[in-house]
Amino acid sequence: MSSEKLLLEVDGVSKKYCRNLALSLKYGFSDSIRGIFSNDSEPKKLRQNEFWSLRNISFSLKRGDRLGVLGKNGAGKSTLMKIISGITLPTEGRVSVAGKMDQMIELTSGFHPMMTGYQNARLRARIKGVSESDFQREIKRIVDFAELQDSIHTPVKYYSSGMRARLGFAVSTMNKPDILIIDEALAVGDLDFRLKCYEFISNYLEDTALIFVSHSLAHIKRFCNLGMVLESGKMKHYGDVQEAIDLYQEGGVSSGPKKMQGLNADALTFNITTNHFSEIDGIPVIGMGEGLIIKVQPHTLPSECIVSINITDDAGRALFEYRSDRDGGINALQPFHCEIGPFYLNSGVYRLNMAVHDRDGCSLLSYTPWKPFRCKSGVTGLAPFHPPGRWINT
Repeated sequence: MSSEKLLLEVDGVSKKYCRNLALSLKYGFSDSIRGIFSNDSEPKKLRQNEFWSLRNISFSLKRGDRLGVLGKNGAGKSTLMKIISGITLPTEGRVSVAGKMDQMIELTSGFHPMMTGYQNARLRARIKGVSESDFQREIKRIVDFAELQDSIHTPVKYYSSGMRARLGFAVSTMNKPDILIIDEALAVGDLDFRLKCYEFISNYLEDTALIFVSHSLAHIKRFCNLGMVLESGKMKHYGDVQEAIDLYQEGGVSSGPKKMQGLNADALTFNITTNHFSEIDGIPVIGMGEGLIIKVQPHTLPSECIVSINITDDAGRALFEYRSDRDGGINALQPFHCEIGPFYLNSGVYRLNMAVHDRDGCSLLSYTPWKPFRCKSGVTGLAPFHPPGRWINT
């Protein structure tokens, strides 16, 4: 693997911008004149109202690498993706691409409202370099995947936002690139369609280099084997995806609390049971009104610590949390168990997460003791919960 050819190499990339429009135009003109007479078109020092959006970013990807990029708004994620895509030039550094690159960014942008779904798909295919013969071979798969059999010849202006998003995603799958950039493109359609997208990407990208930009920790953990954390334009971490997630959850190394003591995953062992448990395609399934019992055997926990367990949805949003210092209290040095439920969750995929903190709130251990599970209630809706209730004629 070490001798495998790199598909993407980002070397010392930096990018600066100016906050003032008038000064930005002035600097742009002077830099253009300077570029005519010199290879150095931009001064490296910051001028008035300039700032570094990115600073000295370096990494590389091989075939099969899947990089998840995390960072708060304004951290520089979009700027980095634009530079890698060739939309924006870096102020410093270089980007080397070996192979074909594609992006799943703003999937519905460019659709003409007066053109039909078929016409928009055909136009997008031409822009992506897909031949007419290849498009004709792909169009049935696109229509079936987007679930638009009855609407593909209808003008897009009559599509709902979900229909446009489904068409945009399906069209984006026509080409299989060497490098694919996905920027929050999976929040499309309803739950069933999102699950279809997840499965497609998992199978589709086995030999593709992926850059996945998302605020969803669940998605990052699901698709990626590498993680990057950006903070104020600087790369705070590049490497193991779980370490990147832990750092991001702590709020960054410069502003977040320091870890008091490192704990390994073997500090705890778990046994998770439920009264009515089944598996479908390897995914645990829990029915409406059922719960979980989490039995924990501590090994190397500190004398005073707080154990918390939370449930998140498929987008990584926390739905509820149980804490040992709040919900009954336990002695974390002795075996204990936590009873969760009964669940009144809508049908969907959820995750169980556990964390250990000290009394000051510093994270000692973040752990996912169980694979994602599905709640099969037969109920969907805007809210994730469906507590007991009934309608009565009076």
